[in-house]
Amino acid sequence: MLQATDEERMKEKQLKKTNTIRWFKETQVRKLTRDGGFPSWFHGMITRRRAEDLLIDKPLGCFLVRVGQSREGFTLTYRYVPNIVLS
Repeated sequence: MLQATDEERMKEKQLKKTNTIRWFKETQVRKLTRDGGFPSWFHGMITRRRAEDLLIDKPLGCFLVRVGQSREGFTLTYRYVPNIVLS
């Protein structure tokens, strides 16, 4: 079985991201926007690491919702134990 080259993996990753953005724009934006903006808990397409960084100093129970980068759908990230954030 042939292994994908780094270039092929990068192209595949970019294609997944492009498809996810298209899905979000075409099917989700109208459902989420209120008065021209998004809810404060929605953070768009950010990485898991960025989501963790945003929540690290927040109280337990705080959360955010983000668009997955490699698949169509949403990811809930929340703070549930001191200094631990899960995505």
